[in-house]
Amino acid sequence: MSRTMLTALTGGLLVLPGCESREPALGYSARDSAGIAIVESALPLWTGEKAWSVAAEPLVTIGAAEGPDQATLYRVRGALRLGDGRIVVANSGTDELRFYNADGSYHSAAGRAGGGPGEFDTISRLWRVADSLFVYDFQQGNRLSVFTNEGEYVRSFRLQPTSDGRIPLDAGGFAGGQVLVQVSGQRERPKDGLAFDLELFLIYSGMGEPLDTLGWFPGSEAYLLSLPGGSVAAMDRPYGLASQRAIGQNGIYFGSSETYEIGWYDNRGQLGRLIRRPVPNAPITDGERANYESERAEAYARSSPVFREVLEMVELPERKPAYGRLIVDAEDNLWVAEYERHRDAMNRWNVFDPDGRWLGAVSTPAGLMIHEIGSDYLLGVRRDEFDVEYVQLYELRRGESE
Repeated sequence: MSRTMLTALTGGLLVLPGCESREPALGYSARDSAGIAIVESALPLWTGEKAWSVAAEPLVTIGAAEGPDQATLYRVRGALRLGDGRIVVANSGTDELRFYNADGSYHSAAGRAGGGPGEFDTISRLWRVADSLFVYDFQQGNRLSVFTNEGEYVRSFRLQPTSDGRIPLDAGGFAGGQVLVQVSGQRERPKDGLAFDLELFLIYSGMGEPLDTLGWFPGSEAYLLSLPGGSVAAMDRPYGLASQRAIGQNGIYFGSSETYEIGWYDNRGQLGRLIRRPVPNAPITDGERANYESERAEAYARSSPVFREVLEMVELPERKPAYGRLIVDAEDNLWVAEYERHRDAMNRWNVFDPDGRWLGAVSTPAGLMIHEIGSDYLLGVRRDEFDVEYVQLYELRRGESE
């Protein structure tokens, strides 16, 4: 993605002058530019005794390599801890919500495979709204099913196409009940070769109706090849730019990962804050390049002619994206993963407070794909060497308060 595009997406704010208030002793500066807060941090605010940490061993582990059906997990697409300590798992492999007691023992299940009320085809996402659970099923006509925290089915509805025929592709929920929806459509047909797409996001009501257009945001870098009949073969660029997003309590965080800059937008699409760290993107090492070339040779040997043609297009960038996944915790702090090529390898995070100031770094257990960060816990999924899935709960230890 070009610098021109990034500047356009942020309204030219990278070069506008504005009032500035610096706090050099704290290692960050904050200024206002045409109503946009720009917060740049060079040093973390945490000192040693205030730093956060995650326990080395899990408090709870759910899952097993062998055993009864309710003990084994497959294709987990979400996990949440409920107020009474129970853990709900969206187990897409069996098309059901699994409820486990606070100690990890099996409690009950809701849903099953099918097309009727409370049934699923393929669970894509799980989130909560107050005391309700929302389950998104893309394959079932973009249907959202609502359950109580006890697993009782309440209602379902489908995300409707927009007035110009754009179809929902992905969804996530706000705490107030509205839904963030990515819809289909390119501004222009991409050309063959390397492309950086744009993605369109809308706000939907809690009943599945389009309300407002949030805007166009950067997508990801991919290699494209036109095929007969109008279809397109595509492959994500290894180490390529990929936009990241996370829903907070009062808005959405978006970032292209081109530089260490992340924007916070309200639910009307208005940019309210830019979070920055003045650090360069890390270079791709010789070892990483060698590993990729080995992977490409293996993939080329077993691929179809079309995929081989796409592989021949691929060139690695000089540097990695500036960051990886984004997660917002229960206290509305933003966690930004240090970039790793594989998402489940992202185990070092920089934490920013709700005002955008860099607090410090936290290391999380290796291989843990985090689904939720509470006030005193992390909940995620880990796979062992045999690809068996486990949902694990870890204690989050917050440092001494000021």
